[in-house]
Amino acid sequence: MSNVHKGEVTFEAGGKLQTLRLDTNALCALEEDLNIGVGEMAVLLDGGRISVMRACIRVGVVNGNGTTASMTLEEAGNLIDEIGYQRAMDLISKTLERTFTPQQEGEEPNPPTAGAGTGKRSSSSGSQPA
Repeated sequence: MSNVHKGEVTFEAGGKLQTLRLDTNALCALEEDLNIGVGEMAVLLDGGRISVMRACIRVGVVNGNGTTASMTLEEAGNLIDEIGYQRAMDLISKTLERTFTPQQEGEEPNPPTAGAGTGKRSSSSGSQPA
């Protein structure tokens, strides 16, 4: 089961439950690996940059004991092929949303948003879009 307070999401792949978490250490690893900041990553993810998606999966999948699974880029790509691009993007979006919007004890997590989940949408009427 995922720990929303740590920004985790759980999904099934390879016949077993997997956990994706993009915490501070994972985000730092991504910045170092890709040589770009988190804001640029979000823009590239929103633009459909598959190499960034694969890097997020590589550093974000954790073992049952909570340590990084130490996946290769090829293994991360294979996992994306198994679950599909849209599902991978949804998982990344959800974990980023949970990472940057921590939940209070007993509070339900926010519903997932489109894209990388790091931006806010607005409308001219001031109400939330459907």
